[in-house]
Amino acid sequence: MALPVHFYGIETTAPAGLSIEDLSTLFVLYLIQRGDKALRRYPPAKTGRVQMTMTLGVPMSQLDHPELAKLFLQIARVAASAFRLKPSDLANGLKLDDAIALLRSAREDIVKDEAVESRDWIRAEASAALIWAFNSPMVTSGLYAVVDVGAGTTGSSWFRIVDTMQGGVWTKSKMAFFGAACNPPGADAIEHAVARAIGQEDPTVLRGTVNNVFNTRPPHSIDGLLRMCDAIGHTYSEAFGRAYSKQPQQNAWYGAKLFLIGGGSLIDPVRQQLRRRAWRQLDADPPLVDPGHPADLFEESGVPYAGDARYLLVAYGLSHIDADVPDIANPNDIPPFTPLVPAHRAISHEDLYGER
Repeated sequence: MALPVHFYGIETTAPAGLSIEDLSTLFVLYLIQRGDKALRRYPPAKTGRVQMTMTLGVPMSQLDHPELAKLFLQIARVAASAFRLKPSDLANGLKLDDAIALLRSAREDIVKDEAVESRDWIRAEASAALIWAFNSPMVTSGLYAVVDVGAGTTGSSWFRIVDTMQGGVWTKSKMAFFGAACNPPGADAIEHAVARAIGQEDPTVLRGTVNNVFNTRPPHSIDGLLRMCDAIGHTYSEAFGRAYSKQPQQNAWYGAKLFLIGGGSLIDPVRQQLRRRAWRQLDADPPLVDPGHPADLFEESGVPYAGDARYLLVAYGLSHIDADVPDIANPNDIPPFTPLVPAHRAISHEDLYGER
């Protein structure tokens, strides 16, 4: 929806009468229904009153794009409105006329003049993915970069975790994001290139197994793959450039550590690219940070989740309600660097040093 020319899946024609925005809204509705079912299967939900909320994750840089941010907000609100109308289960399919009528009713049901706080509906994926890192006892305050190699795009941010004195103890209290960037490509484009190289028609069958292909087909032999890795690295460097403009002092960016998240960051040539410093003038390649495993992540059965949490960190962070989210300053909240302007002298050089 946001970047249609960078879609690498199997294309299909949209049904007559439905736009890409409509299909995106219906898909979010489908996910809400899936979440509602899971919630009702969760054991603690059977013993008390439960109420579900939803938050849509958006690339941080796209939140700074007014038209895209408005579009994402609209999709989230309409999908939630449609859920309240109690439609049939979309997992069983939905007739085209019923889908069109449902969306029309959902849009009419939204109060047009209602005051809306956008962060109640949409939040940046990067900051959401770092909620556990912020809370993890294995992560200290300091300077960090994060690169999230998702399906369609790569997002990167540079930020600081800030301490404040609370009750005589220094405690992590805030995340300040200095610069962010989000661009294609992501993992979909790499899977598409690898699938084409080995004659696989459906790239999605390679999800999670791309590294196995490199045992027989090295990355440099796959057309376009290294260029894509370079482009992913460029997004990482672009985020640094935007952060640097807020504090243009080289040593201010020394000592940064790196989080790699998203399924695409597990692809070997991508990971090798991102292990390098974002700017060659920095003091060292950044060490990777492992925040550990969220202690409050559970299966639907109620048992602790034992799988790889890296795929779930964005969803985990988005599931936190506003009261549990740390204070976050986005790049737009941090003013650009403004150099001091020399004071204007009322007396000229000649007046000071000329003959009297």
